[in-house]
Amino acid sequence: MLSNPESENLTFSTPDLHQVTQELDSVLVFMAEKRLTSSDLQQATQQLESVKLVEELEEKSVPIGISRLGNLQTLICQQLMGFGLPSEIWEMSELRHLRCNELEEIPCDFGDITTLQEIYIWECGASVVASALQIQKVQQEEYDNYDLKVSFLTTLCALPNLEVLKIRDCAEEEEWEMTEGDEFRSLQFLRLCSSKIVRWRANETNLPKLWELYVIRCNELEEIPCDIGDIPTLQTILLRECGSSVLASAQEIQKVQQEEYGNYDLKVLIRD
Repeated sequence: MLSNPESENLTFSTPDLHQVTQELDSVLVFMAEKRLTSSDLQQATQQLESVKLVEELEEKSVPIGISRLGNLQTLICQQLMGFGLPSEIWEMSELRHLRCNELEEIPCDFGDITTLQEIYIWECGASVVASALQIQKVQQEEYDNYDLKVSFLTTLCALPNLEVLKIRDCAEEEEWEMTEGDEFRSLQFLRLCSSKIVRWRANETNLPKLWELYVIRCNELEEIPCDIGDIPTLQTILLRECGSSVLASAQEIQKVQQEEYGNYDLKVLIRD
């Protein structure tokens, strides 16, 4: 079934590309002012920028021929438990955002894809996460509801272009020690949410380009590492629903930066 047919961002509940293209005929009704006919269907398909696949049929797979959507930038595969992505997705020259859950596998033959900026995976196995890490050009990764080892977080350092990292309901271990050599060289935004981490050790060499740090509902965390304040690019520390010791540590970081270094650019924001 097709939803929101007047938009360039469409949602389909069928994994059959033939049915998808048939349903795209209804798009033409809403584009009558452009005098499109059925012969323009292929062109209209090429103009799509976003497709969302959701589970409603027994057959669960990404449509064969998905790479024909030449301008597709966002592919969301939601609630399609136990399927893998076809290798042809890496032939989609404009693909920028890939969001999936309950995947069995991600094809490792990445080809020459250079446009991918974001991977958001949740409720997936370790092999899927490991495959995602091999896509060296990705700029954003997000992990949700995943039994992620702290040591695996360190593996993310291997992504040289990673700029945004969001971790939620992950990392069950109590200590995250970022040692010498653990460098997120391009990371600008880090968000930790509902983590079980108690002790976090890091300094400015681990996150040399960090701009924003968000710590949300990390009730077990004792404090923000004091050396985080020495990151020259750091602009914001945002805290929400954290313990009093975490709040105190962030405020102390700000105080030291102001009194000892004259740095009044660092903002500490506390949200309820």
